Amino acid sequence: MTGIHKAAGESRFVRCVAAALFLAVCAYTGAGLLGDLSPRTRTAVVRRASALDCVELEGLAVRRERPLRSPGVPPSAADGQRLSAAAAAALAGEAAGPAVFFADADGLEDLTPELLEDLSPAGLQALLAREPERTGAGRLVTDYAWYYAALAPEETAADRGPCTLCFEGLEERVPARLIALSRAEEGRRVLLFRLTQGGRDYLSLRRTGARLILAEYSGLELPEEAVLTDGDGSDYVYTLSAGGTEKKPVEILYRTEGRCIAAASRREDALREGSRVLLPG
Repeated sequence: MTGIHKAAGESRFVRCVAAALFLAVCAYTGAGLLGDLSPRTRTAVVRRASALDCVELEGLAVRRERPLRSPGVPPSAADGQRLSAAAAAALAGEAAGPAVFFADADGLEDLTPELLEDLSPAGLQALLAREPERTGAGRLVTDYAWYYAALAPEETAADRGPCTLCFEGLEERVPARLIALSRAEEGRRVLLFRLTQGGRDYLSLRRTGARLILAEYSGLELPEEAVLTDGDGSDYVYTLSAGGTEKKPVEILYRTEGRCIAAASRREDALREGSRVLLPG
């Protein structure tokens, strides 16, 4: 999914002034070029914006963790507390190494990162549909790193290495590393990520959606229909001005769902934020 986040909109005062100026321009140039334009001429205001090129994922988060099977017995650790190896062993009843205690458990703590190796789309779908085991009195997370296996469209253009994810319900973008891609199967493939983001929100994720951010573009947002192309392939738009219309060259960085992001430029003849571009028809 791709999102375009618009900059702050014009105030009521600015909109009124823009409308007044437009009417004044039309009156002043009634015998000129603008006089040939219909009063119903369609325009759009250029605004600052950014766009994310993303892929929607659905997957499973897996950590190295141990369930505590003593319901009804209050643990001797506070929720979210980091424990020494000795304190963790006292809770788990066996050697566990240093760990973080969490009071919640979902019954899927026996899933391990090894289950995600060479996982096919069908195999991941089976894990996503798995019924949880009996939950206990909490869990111990015993490793700093954790993993996210996700279903993605076959055509997803992602390379192994550093990347950025944004998990469903969480606004923060987190660094990850894509460590494996499966073969395509029925139009989908599995992407396997390794993460080290800590905190309850992330260490309690299980079945969850996420967005893989492929790229981010910042510039000037305008309707795609306003962009015209010369015979040499260069793009341009027409803007309204006091003297009529002006042809402005534009460099389109990104297109999506009828909108596009053009590069901002300091050139004297460049398109500016607040300009009003003409639309066809």
